[in-house]
Amino acid sequence: MGVPERTTASGEPGVIRTPAALARRRDYFLTLACAAGLYLVTVAPGPLWQDSGLAQLRVLKRDFIGDLGPALSHPLYYGLAMLFQALPFESSAYKTNLVSAVFAAIAVAQVYLFVALVTKRRFAGAMAAISLCVAHTFWQHAALAEVYSVSIALLVTELIFLQRFSETRRPHWIVLTFLLNGLGVSNHLLAILNLPFLGSYLIWLLLRKRVPVSIALLAGLAWFAGASLYLGILFQIWHDGAPLADVLRQAIGGGYTKNVFNLTPNLRRTVMYLGMNFPTPTALLALVGIIGLFRLRSRSIAAAIGAYFAIHLFWAMRYNVPDQFVFFIPAETMIAILIGIGAVQIRWRPWIRQLAMAAAFMPIVVYYYLPNVASRLKLAELERREVPYRNDYEYFLWPWKTLYDGAERFGRAAVEEAPAGAFLILDSTTVRPLHYLQSTEGFPKELTVWPPLDGEASTPNDAMLETIAASGRLFVVSPVRGYVPEWLLNHCEFEKGFVLYQATLKSGADDESANP
Repeated sequence: MGVPERTTASGEPGVIRTPAALARRRDYFLTLACAAGLYLVTVAPGPLWQDSGLAQLRVLKRDFIGDLGPALSHPLYYGLAMLFQALPFESSAYKTNLVSAVFAAIAVAQVYLFVALVTKRRFAGAMAAISLCVAHTFWQHAALAEVYSVSIALLVTELIFLQRFSETRRPHWIVLTFLLNGLGVSNHLLAILNLPFLGSYLIWLLLRKRVPVSIALLAGLAWFAGASLYLGILFQIWHDGAPLADVLRQAIGGGYTKNVFNLTPNLRRTVMYLGMNFPTPTALLALVGIIGLFRLRSRSIAAAIGAYFAIHLFWAMRYNVPDQFVFFIPAETMIAILIGIGAVQIRWRPWIRQLAMAAAFMPIVVYYYLPNVASRLKLAELERREVPYRNDYEYFLWPWKTLYDGAERFGRAAVEEAPAGAFLILDSTTVRPLHYLQSTEGFPKELTVWPPLDGEASTPNDAMLETIAASGRLFVVSPVRGYVPEWLLNHCEFEKGFVLYQATLKSGADDESANP
């Protein structure tokens, strides 16, 4: 090892630039550049469906809170996305998508740095970084307008700050760790799952007199400062007159409170989701990595990795919501870290090490063929309905979204096909690109889109639907149960056009009385 090039005036190590440290820094920026290159090539170029489309719309409207409750407000993410609007690109949607790509690349580089620091092996950092970089759900959400890349970048940086404290015992790293966790809460409530470990660790440090009480107080203040964006939203709701109990219920999960407190894990989904993210033999290194935790020099870092993995994995296993798979991303990040730690527990010959690194890229090949295999199996979850300009097998099973413009093409085709005065009934997936076009370009003719762009609206009642259908102005995208009002399925026939179905009353339906 080399000799440090510089020390502080007190003789303590300052910026240590040993050959190993310089190589680690070089590899860090190389990792960052490679990950950024991958994600910038595979990020979606424009408007999107579902929650991603809603995120793009909220950025256009400069909406920090949204109308789905504070638990889904994600104010830090939207603040960052609004800053990205200053980039010199024309498409607001693309600039919003870039937030995910950029922070995903940062997260991958931070994983490299963290694992290289705790193992003192650059190879371990590389294996961990590659494993996260090509993990399906993480990569998929690096290509869409989603909050999770920012969450993971903050989470891994939190671990790095803990490692720096463990290495140097300088208390400001603890304060910064709590600040970062607070910022994570302002981005997504998943970050609050780290707080039990951080709080317990801080108490242990106080009892062992490793940090003074003043540092503990500063850490608490730093956490509140970081979380202030989210806490401010809760305070505003309470200040506007909502009962405190309702505010707390909304803070915990809003409409998903029952799911939050579910305790029954779904083992089948867990195996399926984790297997889809690590379809490579190198995933077995994570098991070796668990053993490797006990060999780490810092017990506190080993405890942090183990605690974060266990807490986030259990949370995701029993959080039975429609998009349950995304809540495995923090646990998958910990698995990537364990793969890196496991990689240095084995003595590799050089050619086997190179083979292992190549095997870490195997998921890319698996993903390429996955839609074809899944379509032959006819997965019910991906065959519920047909969405124009979207092959669901490819859209959901290919993590990359290079040049994907299906949502925008659908929006333009729907506007073009619908006659003036038409009433379009869509759903939370397909309405997003139309709302985006309505916000950025307007519609060239008078159209009514439901759900509407601004404000909440109840489902049109049966009498209204009957009147509109009788006039020939009613169109839908998916005449499938769950995506249109039930009355339409019972009283209308559907004639398929290009991307829309025209709903007309069934023969004899005019004689029936609707029930408003």
